[in-house]
Amino acid sequence: MDFHRLIKSLDALVYEVLSWLLFYPMTIWWMLRQPVKTMLAVERELKEDAEHSFDDMIGPPLFLALTIGLLHLFDPADLVETTSGISDTAAGFLADEKNLVGARIILFGTLPLLAALWMVGARGERASMSSLRAPVYAACYPTAIFAFLFTVANHLTNRHEALAALEGVGILLAGIGWWMLVVSLWYRAELKIAWWRALLRTGALLVSWVVLLTVVGFLLGA
Repeated sequence: MDFHRLIKSLDALVYEVLSWLLFYPMTIWWMLRQPVKTMLAVERELKEDAEHSFDDMIGPPLFLALTIGLLHLFDPADLVETTSGISDTAAGFLADEKNLVGARIILFGTLPLLAALWMVGARGERASMSSLRAPVYAACYPTAIFAFLFTVANHLTNRHEALAALEGVGILLAGIGWWMLVVSLWYRAELKIAWWRALLRTGALLVSWVVLLTVVGFLLGA
């Protein structure tokens, strides 16, 4: 009986992984074509039972994790360079590729978490597992695209070529602009506020995330 359950579990796992080959690019397509609509659909998806939720796209946290994992396969050398300038203890921990990818998932994952905290605070709600879940899930989608553009920009600037560095800066600015636009429109739709208030909230959110990363970088270098 236990062996039969193991086979069934393995069968489900293999099917799940194979389905990513179709639904991962489909999720990217929907995020590029209708980003805000895709984010607004998250709450509806979460109300579905576990079997049918996110049935035609990759779930948001998994989408973010898969994107960062695939980026590591794209050029792991770039990720290794991020360990320079930090303490020996932190460098030793991040020398393991699994730890490094996990750390990057957490660092980029703090962005949707902060976005959700701002959302819940604006609604006057108490931060809890249930109140944060939908906005965290929704914000994972644009963050995954931003993580992709950020990593590509980092790859280009690490080539130490003037033209490549210029292209990298351009891609980074485009990524920041796209992310801010999408999140601002999402805030505007969810909170029913003016576009400029939504843009200010998004800008403050991004600044708070950069400050958090700076503090983490300082602590790792200590």
